[in-house]
Amino acid sequence: MTAIRTVEQFAAEFIAPLGIKDPIRYVRRHASAGDIPSRCISRKRGIYLFTDEHVARWLEGDDEPEVVVVPDEPMPEPVSIADGLSSRSRRRLAS
Repeated sequence: MTAIRTVEQFAAEFIAPLGIKDPIRYVRRHASAGDIPSRCISRKRGIYLFTDEHVARWLEGDDEPEVVVVPDEPMPEPVSIADGLSSRSRRRLAS
């Protein structure tokens, strides 16, 4: 049978041994952000349930973010301050 854990049980079993200061708050924050897989019962009250499948998925750590490589783009040409001014303002700037 699949074991179901509350936030407090999950925090005591898996997060507290890591030495995190407030494990219950840590679990609620990361469960609501989606960093820790869970079943949301009430988001307003911060009630989440954790099954054995959620714990296994979290311990495997397959949900690491992918590194996106941005291609190098050529630098744009420098822009003069006068380019954004009206003709009247450019004349004032020149004088």
